[in-house]
Amino acid sequence: MREWPKTKIPAAFKDVVCPYPKAETYYGKYGAINYTLDGPSTGELLVCFHGLNAARTMFKTVGEALARGGMHVLNFDMYGHGLSNAPNVSMWCCRRCRGFPCGKPRARYDLDFFVEQTVDLLDGLGLGNRPVNLVGFSFGGSVAVAFASRYPDRVLRLCLLSPAGCLPKIPKTWYLLKTIWCCLIPLASYVISPCCYRKEKWSQSMKGEDPETINQVWSRMVWSLFVKRGVASASLAVMLRVPWFGLEYLFRDVGKHPRPVLLIWGEHDHLNPPKTAEKIYNFFSNAFLLVVKGAQHIVIADKPQNVYDALWDFLRMPSDVKMKDPPPKPNGAAAFTNVTARHQTAADAEHIVVGSRCEVQPGRRRGAVRYLGEVAGMEGIWVGIELDDPMGKNDGAVGQYRYFTADKDHGLFSMPKNVVCGDFPVEAGGDRPRLLSGAEGSRLEALSNMPAPGIIGAGKLATESANQV
Repeated sequence: MREWPKTKIPAAFKDVVCPYPKAETYYGKYGAINYTLDGPSTGELLVCFHGLNAARTMFKTVGEALARGGMHVLNFDMYGHGLSNAPNVSMWCCRRCRGFPCGKPRARYDLDFFVEQTVDLLDGLGLGNRPVNLVGFSFGGSVAVAFASRYPDRVLRLCLLSPAGCLPKIPKTWYLLKTIWCCLIPLASYVISPCCYRKEKWSQSMKGEDPETINQVWSRMVWSLFVKRGVASASLAVMLRVPWFGLEYLFRDVGKHPRPVLLIWGEHDHLNPPKTAEKIYNFFSNAFLLVVKGAQHIVIADKPQNVYDALWDFLRMPSDVKMKDPPPKPNGAAAFTNVTARHQTAADAEHIVVGSRCEVQPGRRRGAVRYLGEVAGMEGIWVGIELDDPMGKNDGAVGQYRYFTADKDHGLFSMPKNVVCGDFPVEAGGDRPRLLSGAEGSRLEALSNMPAPGIIGAGKLATESANQV
């Protein structure tokens, strides 16, 4: 990974330490790639693609939880992001020209470039012949679709979180970038003013946030722009060469394949609104659209538990499952339940005993069975559970109907197949696998993945459960 010499780092930022956790390193064609490979090697392989100006930390919590559940999870920083190298940008207009023969290869930073990085990493780790499941957010979603287009037979399932490529509105600054890119990209690192990133000014712009959160967000931004070399130019190249709109043809092509596809969208996503989700949904022959209530664009940061639950259920489905069921009824239940609940009958619940202790997946949450039967507005048989810890979604009521009584967030309705009854004593809440809870972890992740102010067009281009209710 390239860094600026100490003499070229602004004095105010010389003491800033690397804010990203170092993992394993693989040296690919364009330099170091920071990655983790978690979970048993016998599990299905899942490859995670983060968003623009983000890093592998975007999927860290969800990925580690899925790995504990048996998935083999590859999570890495794409070139120009996190702790992976940011190679020099190729200024050639032709895609086939990657640099001078006598020099180091230069990067295009287009979709093909990131697909090639993924293939290089998979081959280098001995995973080149393995079928894969793909999950990607925003810009990473476009990379996942491009990978599925090039290697259709290798992709088992595809999960896209508000993928870019069909944005309804592009800021005027993008057209400015397109006009002067040949001057702006090579000079990006030299025209960004350190004065705009002084900690005092940064703190004033984030009034009301926790001081530690402000410090971590500021450290990530400053380190990426002023310590690590090439990030500013790489970010501009990505925004110029990755199609943020007009990519419908690629979605249509990939959508012809019968593989199952899960689309996850935030209800209040203003950058990539739900109307775009419906448009993309219609491009796929075998897809399901889950709109997460209360979430904005960075749905994995706003509602990590919902995303985790949906991914868990989706990845456990057969690779030939039919996703396009009739639309869910407007009863407040998670939309994704329609896909997984259709086969749950009384016969599937013969092992459930009301009053017994139990353990619920995902997350090995423990509690007691309080209800077994139908739930108004929802298909199939459901198990009502009073959890030991506040890791549920209700207090025993769904809509206007109450099925049992529990404390807030201690109630959960789950499908019988995810519940095991037996001798499960009460444990301390921290002893079992679980996701980060509370607003602090989600807020930090959302803020940390915001693009750098001052990089042209970045703000508008990149910002803005499942089985259980």
